[in-house]
Amino acid sequence: SEINITDNGNIINASNGEATSVSGDIKITAEKFNYNKYKSILNASSKATATLIPQNIKIKAENIQYNENTSTFYALGKANIKDFKKNIEIKADRIKYNKTSSIFNAKGNVRLKDLTKNILIESQNIFFDTKSKIIKSNTKTIIKDNFGNSFLTETFSFNQINGLVKVTNAQLTDLEKNIYYLSLIHISEPTRRSW
Repeated sequence: SEINITDNGNIINASNGEATSVSGDIKITAEKFNYNKYKSILNASSKATATLIPQNIKIKAENIQYNENTSTFYALGKANIKDFKKNIEIKADRIKYNKTSSIFNAKGNVRLKDLTKNILIESQNIFFDTKSKIIKSNTKTIIKDNFGNSFLTETFSFNQINGLVKVTNAQLTDLEKNIYYLSLIHISEPTRRSW
């Protein structure tokens, strides 16, 4: 581990190490670190991994930035987040996570897997509110369930608590390759009822 401190201790560059928050609830490992004391921003690059211990969340990416003032993580380049409590995995080009609001925003080639419900969601922009357990997008999205159904939809909302999925302007392709066009549909995952 190599440490270089400049600007009267306000800029710290380090390599091959681990950074831990003062409270001990965040651990970040990487090959390169840059900490700007003025801005309270830590940049970790090259095989960066952040572990949010109380939330049981692990973030991996080529680069991870943590802003202490806003409690916000930015994961850039092959970003991967695993929420072990919610059993959700998100992969995207970039992911933003705010610890205070507990909201993920994944952008660019997003693949979100609900490992409990066995649902795969693919889009260019997805929001996941871990407090209310709602996953949603206002961009074109593909949703695949464990029954072989595939929805291509303009917008969707998925409530993990009650299993309710709401989609608008959707094309549904079922297991037998039948295609249905729907303007609005609500699906209750536990009962498989729609209306």
